Amino acid sequence: MTLEPRTASEGVELREEGETLTAFGYASVFDQMSQNLGGFLERVAPGTFRSTLKQADVRALFNHEPDHLLGRSGAGTLRMEEDDKGLRYEIDLPATTLGHDVAALLRRGDISGSSFGFRTITDEWSETDAGFPLRTLTEVALRDVGPVTFPAYSSSEASLRSLAEGRALDLDLLVHAAEENRLADVIFSHDTDDEKVAIRNLRDDLHDSVARGAIDEEVAATVEAVRARTEAMKAAGEALKADVEALRPVIEATEADAEENF
Repeated sequence: MTLEPRTASEGVELREEGETLTAFGYASVFDQMSQNLGGFLERVAPGTFRSTLKQADVRALFNHEPDHLLGRSGAGTLRMEEDDKGLRYEIDLPATTLGHDVAALLRRGDISGSSFGFRTITDEWSETDAGFPLRTLTEVALRDVGPVTFPAYSSSEASLRSLAEGRALDLDLLVHAAEENRLADVIFSHDTDDEKVAIRNLRDDLHDSVARGAIDEEVAATVEAVRARTEAMKAAGEALKADVEALRPVIEATEADAEENF
């Protein structure tokens, strides 16, 4: 499993109690939709961190750098919990140059986000109401959490790896489709090339009409949702047809045996 970084722009704060300096914030917020990760969106489901919090010895790192160690859950200097909002963490900053530097940056407000590094255990792929590919993380193995300089919800090839394995799709094809913002065509559509072109042209015409103000955006969104449902139903029909074809030799063999025995 490949390591993936994800961030939350919820802010990270500093609490000072005597000589103890504690950084705290949310490394992840549940059900918060990501930005476009290159052809798909992503969210984290409640309960995603429940198992890993009981098992993993997680590190607190600055900017995901192993050399920038701030704390460790096994040592009690990093504390984490799942609440209704997401994954909350607290780090007792060390009395080191790095610890003092991070504290100074937090006091000035220079650091505005948190992040977590993980490996995927389970995830689910579906579509948004507008027909856009959506990945939902349901269980992960945590590696690290901590403050980051640039809280950008970044993408990586690793995000598509579970999709390729789960649906027996070519990873390079998925990466290429994501780069061209055509991931939905690969994941959900079993149409012919002509039908795919027709659907894509219809979608482009629809967006052009919205841009000109000719069609209300709400109506356009409804049309997109109907199109997505239609494509999903068509894909399900194709899958059922494939299953029937796969069973046909077994059925024919059974019928032949029955005729011989009769």
